[in-house]
Amino acid sequence: MTNLSDLFPAGAGKQVSFVAAETIGAGKIVQVKTDGQIELPQDTGDLTGQTGTAGYIEANQADDLAMDYDPVEDKYLACVVNGTAIEGYIGTASGLSISWLGKGQIVIPGGPPQGMVCRYMPAFAKFVLAFRDQAVSNYLTCYYITMASGGGSVSVSSKGTLSVAVSSDFSAVEHPSVGIPVVQYINSSGYPYVVGLIAGSTPTYGSPLALTSSVAGYFGRYGLGYDPDRAKLIATYAISTGLYAVEVDVDSSSVVTKGTTSGALKTTANADECNLAYDTVNDKMLYAFKDDANSSYGTCFVLSNSSGTFSAGTSVVFNSGATPVISPTYATSTGVIILAFSDTTGDDEIEGTGVIISGTTVTSWTPVTLDAIAGNSINAIYDPDTTKVYVAYSCPADTSARDTALTPGGYSVADYIGVSEASISSAASGNVTLKGGILTSGVSGLTAGVDYYGQSDGSISAVSTAPAVKIGKAMSATSINLEYQS
Repeated sequence: MTNLSDLFPAGAGKQVSFVAAETIGAGKIVQVKTDGQIELPQDTGDLTGQTGTAGYIEANQADDLAMDYDPVEDKYLACVVNGTAIEGYIGTASGLSISWLGKGQIVIPGGPPQGMVCRYMPAFAKFVLAFRDQAVSNYLTCYYITMASGGGSVSVSSKGTLSVAVSSDFSAVEHPSVGIPVVQYINSSGYPYVVGLIAGSTPTYGSPLALTSSVAGYFGRYGLGYDPDRAKLIATYAISTGLYAVEVDVDSSSVVTKGTTSGALKTTANADECNLAYDTVNDKMLYAFKDDANSSYGTCFVLSNSSGTFSAGTSVVFNSGATPVISPTYATSTGVIILAFSDTTGDDEIEGTGVIISGTTVTSWTPVTLDAIAGNSINAIYDPDTTKVYVAYSCPADTSARDTALTPGGYSVADYIGVSEASISSAASGNVTLKGGILTSGVSGLTAGVDYYGQSDGSISAVSTAPAVKIGKAMSATSINLEYQS
């Protein structure tokens, strides 16, 4: 049955028999295949044809780039290094592109800044711009940047300098319950540190805290993440004995503390570019890194956290090529983590892929080309308003700053046609109550009057978090009115 127009006559209690293409449990949302058989929601598994066209933020003299998104003003801020200056660009996203206002010089450090990171802090309501200031003894330097109402301009604080010489790698994230930004950096001895910024008109700092006294490899711009279920920051680093993670906390006075450091999550002796992305549906972190012990391949695994005790799933190679720069972002609309990265094996280019977390297992898709040019300083940002991922990066080959975009794929939850009334074995037939009908079989333990949602694994629950799709309202503990929504 491939023509579905006859499946939705007026009235309730509509049941149709289908052949199952796989084993399907009772009370599962199902979709129909082109051959007329039914299946559970599927991982779309492919970004082919879902990418935009690369464009320029700055066509000349872009030595470095950092970008993030202000959800209040619905604007992007791209900070571009041009010689000794940092220039700001404000962008508006639409579809698979961002339109940029003319550049404005927002900061002049007096020497070429290095390792720049720009992150928006929602509770703080400001961007934090951090970099290594070569004009001031290679000290860590930060600015606060505020987007004006309407997003037409920005204002910039005076600079705040931490009198500590640092390398050119930084990560920053906010602890939203206290509204305090935290910056992760590597000091001149090669040790990873975190430090809290003190709220005010100009950046000032709490006391830095060492994560370890061992020399660490470089981490990515998302090496420091936030776990909302546990209200903790998670810091990552790689040392000679492997990959590590540790919970980090900060109080309202910007005093930073840390929990017990994990044992070696992976014992690879050579790794860097550690990055995190949090999957809100599965309550797991994706830990992505460059594995120098395996030809510098892009590699990732699921990071689980139980009250500060960490464990790692099986490593999966997401890019079988040298992957020096990685930027992850979680797309809430589809439940997919998008990895934008640089592939320097063969034809240097910017690529993207999607990964799906299921339990402690990660599945990666085939990478697609985003831009056929070598790139650094990659920033991947998911936009909940457009449900697209925007990727910005600098290109050493022509000293430009560019951006592109993609649709993040995901599970085909929205394609469901109804709910199975009982378990159906693969190749066997079974009944499905269609959208618009009253489901009275296959479900139990419901709460009357509560809305229920189909999940990416086919199950039904009251959880509405994307990519879940609303299927109807419970009439009793064992029945749902499957409200058809065209």
